[in-house]
Amino acid sequence: MRAFQTIKPFMIWSCMALMFYFSCQPTSTEPQNDIDHEPIITINKPPVISSITASPDPVQLGKTTTITCNASDPNDDSLSYTWGVAYVTFDQNDSSQVFNWDVDAGSLINSGEIATWTAPLAEGLYVILCKITDIAGNNDVALHEIKVVSTGCLYVMTDKIIYSYGDTVICKLKNETDSTAYFSNCFMDLNYIIDRNFNNKWEVYTLMTKCRSYGGTSELLPGELVMMTISTMEIPLPAGIYRINIPFSWDNNWSGDYWEDIWSGHYSPPDSLLSNTFYVQ
Repeated sequence: MRAFQTIKPFMIWSCMALMFYFSCQPTSTEPQNDIDHEPIITINKPPVISSITASPDPVQLGKTTTITCNASDPNDDSLSYTWGVAYVTFDQNDSSQVFNWDVDAGSLINSGEIATWTAPLAEGLYVILCKITDIAGNNDVALHEIKVVSTGCLYVMTDKIIYSYGDTVICKLKNETDSTAYFSNCFMDLNYIIDRNFNNKWEVYTLMTKCRSYGGTSELLPGELVMMTISTMEIPLPAGIYRINIPFSWDNNWSGDYWEDIWSGHYSPPDSLLSNTFYVQ
């Protein structure tokens, strides 16, 4: 009996000490998740184009420029690249830019983040578009304006790319070389040909000459500019794809007999100055 009375106080103090110890331990009221069963959700962020650069910029008529799309993806996804080019005109009512995508705007070769563009034979402002897409379908789009200039060229270009039936086509013929070019003329008008693209093949559509034989030559001196006016009502030009083809020579002692060859179906001018492609709708 005495032994029990001796142990009892010790047991009481031991229990109190344990209660005090556990009451001092930190506790959490936050629910505990089972990390082995909770799904981990990864958000796929869209890629970003930081810039588009071209070299050279501007580019000469018919010359090639290399265009680079500088882009990154936050998830390091592989990217696909889509390229496009448009000719830029301006709305006369509000001076806003109008992008004409369905035009002949040179040759654009897609090589991923780098594209190679061969400029058309038409001076003016063009827009290069690049669209990047990641594996999740997220995308980004950016534009880069590039000018096509004619320094160092003998060229002819139309004032627009797309015409409606009845519009007047105004052509600018300029010699920006250091040599004189010679053109056939008849009654002070330059002789020229209008080619039509039919079934992806160029063919002579009409001859614009008042003479069936050699009628004389006109000189186009270095730096000289002449304007030509073509009426689509007078010719006429139905809906289609066309280009202006002007025979010329760097030598003044050339014969104009090729016009007879053209009339007879044997097309063999000394040299051929081709305009940009234009559309009549």
